[in-house]
Amino acid sequence: MKRKTLFKRLSSAAMALLLSLSALTQGITASAFSSTNKATQQWLNEWSYDFRGSGLPNGYDIETGKSNDTHFTGYWASSVPYFSTSDGSYAYCINFDKLHTSGTTSKQETLDEYLKSGHVPDSMQRQIKEFCIYSYKGKTQYGYSKDTEICASSIMAQAVSARYYDGSSASLSSNETKLLNAYSYNGSNASAHHQELVECYKKMKSEMVSHYDVPNGTSKNKNIIGKSATYPAKYDVKTGKWTATVKLDSLSQFSVSKPNSVTVTRSGSNMTITADNEKDLKNVVFTLTKTKGKYVEHIDECSPLILSGGSDVQEMVVSCYEDKDPVKAYIKLKIDMPTGNADLEKNFIDFFGNEETNVADKLKAVKFNLVMKNGDSDLFIKATGSDGKYTFSSTVSQANATDMTLDADGNIHVSGLPQGSYYWKETTTANGYALKTKTDVTVEADKTSKTVVDNQRTSVDKGELVIYKTDESGKKYLSGAKFEITAAEDIVVSGGITIRKKGDIIDTVTTDENGKAVITKDIYQGYSYTVTEIEAPKGYSLNSEPQTVKIATDTADFGSEVSVKNSPWTAPFIITKKNLGGELLPNCEFEILDENKRQITTGITDENGIATFSLGYGKYFYHEIAAPEKYIIDDTLYPFEITEEGVSVYAEMTNYLKEGSIKVTKTTTGNLNVKDIGFIVKGISDTNSDIERELFTDENGEALFENLPIGKYTVTEDGSTVPYGYLVADSKQVTVAYAQTVDTDMVNEKVLDTKQADVYRHSLDSVVQFVVSQ
Repeated sequence: MKRKTLFKRLSSAAMALLLSLSALTQGITASAFSSTNKATQQWLNEWSYDFRGSGLPNGYDIETGKSNDTHFTGYWASSVPYFSTSDGSYAYCINFDKLHTSGTTSKQETLDEYLKSGHVPDSMQRQIKEFCIYSYKGKTQYGYSKDTEICASSIMAQAVSARYYDGSSASLSSNETKLLNAYSYNGSNASAHHQELVECYKKMKSEMVSHYDVPNGTSKNKNIIGKSATYPAKYDVKTGKWTATVKLDSLSQFSVSKPNSVTVTRSGSNMTITADNEKDLKNVVFTLTKTKGKYVEHIDECSPLILSGGSDVQEMVVSCYEDKDPVKAYIKLKIDMPTGNADLEKNFIDFFGNEETNVADKLKAVKFNLVMKNGDSDLFIKATGSDGKYTFSSTVSQANATDMTLDADGNIHVSGLPQGSYYWKETTTANGYALKTKTDVTVEADKTSKTVVDNQRTSVDKGELVIYKTDESGKKYLSGAKFEITAAEDIVVSGGITIRKKGDIIDTVTTDENGKAVITKDIYQGYSYTVTEIEAPKGYSLNSEPQTVKIATDTADFGSEVSVKNSPWTAPFIITKKNLGGELLPNCEFEILDENKRQITTGITDENGIATFSLGYGKYFYHEIAAPEKYIIDDTLYPFEITEEGVSVYAEMTNYLKEGSIKVTKTTTGNLNVKDIGFIVKGISDTNSDIERELFTDENGEALFENLPIGKYTVTEDGSTVPYGYLVADSKQVTVAYAQTVDTDMVNEKVLDTKQADVYRHSLDSVVQFVVSQ
């Protein structure tokens, strides 16, 4: 089939209006684009079209404003054309009744400028803009091949310009279906490729139809945000932050702008907005900007340009240039949390119940935490301010709570508190006065709750608690043991004031180099305290059994002592013994030494070649002191450490067999011809291994067989190496002992010199026979 276009043949066909889209929108800007451009025609040879019998009506003509374009009713081509421009853009036809000559310089103008002479309805203008955003511009977006996405883009350009495109629904109109069915894939698996083309077109249309959609529950107008797009922000006592939870469909397609003081966490359709302070969320507008489509990962910011009016014939091209006009939506937050205030008045009372005056210095020593009750847990208040005037900020852990101080009159005022149940917790007060650990207060919305806290003077008799830490024998004092001391009962002083509640942590102490720790903080005569070890000395197991002791009242120093013993822990030290061949060796004895090289213990490997020792924390050495008779003892000292309770330490040692040597000395009559005589040593070692080696004598007639495992061997002379005229020496049996050399003399006797004798030597089973013939 000859290549033909919509217009019968390329040589005479007309392509009037093209969409030319910049790859990744890295083109010219709206204010500086070139006034001219060129478009070059290219081909998709894998695709073809045939509108003959398509059933399509006449297409819309943007030059005339009428549906009088007949090209979609009877034209066909074996390839699909598309265009590229001189600025690197991709071009797509949107009018088909004018000739386009490749390389022709054309006028380039915006769509608004072109509308002065063209007939582009409002809906088509919007569709052209959407097409510019979602069509192929140099990078695939829908998961299909480049050619498939270019072809789908070309078809979409035709559907929009011919008015076959139905923008009211993502479903295909009858004419869109007919238009797609007119296209065919020219290669194998044509049906599957055509299905991909249809799917690509549908995805592109779905993006175009939904381009201006925003999530339900948002506003498109930043200045008019109604109730449906306004969300409440409340204080979350669990997190200590002001929090708003927003659920929006298609949220994943939008980015969210926010103030620096605000955190936005997203998960699917849910968005959680948090801030430390109320003011950071109150009446704040958040902008959602559409950055992704349903299928495309990035929405290009672009608008159409028109190429029209060539030098000889009219032609039109639509191009894409960068234009930041994103789809945006808006939501607003409002504060929805009733708040109130809490006031505290502080008084000092003498031992007899009278209010004291001149207490300015005492007031300076007082600090309070305000605590919110939250079920079984407490949340401490963090607030801004100082010297008696504070504003609620958030709830935090006790470690981060605000220590509130009094003003000159002994008062504290805290505003902006979420309504609920609280208590005042006094953390410090003047010497000689009992702390008020808990004074309840209820905060109501738009009200101020006042609490009076009195400190009464009390006479407190101090005591002392001494802890001694020893090993299990009680003879060795241990440093580094850490103890926690808690009140075993309420500590109530004169006047019935509780200064410590049962279970309160009094102090944490560590024993010194003498194994001793002394506690005087809040230790009072006649009261009981619980001592619990919370960290053991190195190398010892924790003794976590609590001990309760009552501070004496009848001794000179009003003190009490507690003795706590610890047992050392152990960890396995495991030695594996093997020979050079990897065979596990039993009956190897090892000695364990401490870091001063004093013996700790010994052990012998079992049938699996393993010796296991149970050792405490410290540095050690190990070495071998006995091995099976056939092996060499390795008495090298090897260091190791035990550092963790119950964690095994492993070592592996290899034994080498005991070896010796055989020295063969060759002699002949006159000691002539003693070099290069071969000898074979063959036998079975004491470890039951077959051994066979061969050497040749040197110029002195000597051959030294070294590194032979101890055992019994036979030394045999190689008859083939014996000089002519000598008898082969007899074989000899030798025993090789550890670290010894066995000397073996091998003598060759000369054959008798018979007159005119011809001597023939024959070797058979290491016996040399001589035949003498006269």
